Amino acid sequence: MSSDPQKPKQHSAWTYLKSNEFLRFVQATTGLVFGSYLTVHLTSAISAIWGPFAYNEALNFFRNYYQAKFMEPLILGSGLIHLTAGLISFKRRPTPLSQLPWPQRFHSLTGLILTGLAVGHAFATRAPYYFLGENYIADASFVTHSIEQIPYWFYPYYVVLGFSGFYHFMLGVPKALAMLGIVNPVAPSKFSRSTFFKIMVGVGLGTAVMIATSFTQGIMFNIPREYYPLWDHKNEQTPAMALKLLTFGLLGDPK
Repeated sequence: MSSDPQKPKQHSAWTYLKSNEFLRFVQATTGLVFGSYLTVHLTSAISAIWGPFAYNEALNFFRNYYQAKFMEPLILGSGLIHLTAGLISFKRRPTPLSQLPWPQRFHSLTGLILTGLAVGHAFATRAPYYFLGENYIADASFVTHSIEQIPYWFYPYYVVLGFSGFYHFMLGVPKALAMLGIVNPVAPSKFSRSTFFKIMVGVGLGTAVMIATSFTQGIMFNIPREYYPLWDHKNEQTPAMALKLLTFGLLGDPK
């Protein structure tokens, strides 16, 4: 009795698009695109350690990249897709978050934190420019003004935002490059994984605290206050800007 050799099972394109393999590919590619923005934005923030002038110059220089005509929607789209893919991956993960090793656990947690904080950060820094005019471009005094207004919220906010961006980026980029086959994946020992985690947490938190302190008026530098009236007006118009954005321009009239 003869038997025909079995043909390899064929997978449809739709099956691949629903697979975890494709999901990881999407996370890796969009993560690298959005990571390019995180790189230059964190570099701008770190420059604040050398004073408000250095920060403003770095911010203006790097804005030529991430606020360029085609790059801004590309970065925004990549961030949204990366977020969506991450939430799907989080839901599919067989291992509960509480049982993951601390480096991976922090990577997921910082991703979730960035999801919540980055939306508000993007609105606060970009909405005034679009709704109130070109003069409303965030600079060092924008950050300092917010810390002075509500210090017990904005100082820890900037520390947590900076640390989350740093840690998520530092752990995510090697994983993305390995997933795409650009570098060989490294299987760290328990000791090296623990050491890397402690270094990243220590460096990330220390840097974030230094950055936030650099923007706190009078502690390391005196920040010029000439644009404070703009930021006061921005705060007054925030409800109108939010309403206009949420209703796609139908309601709200920021002035």
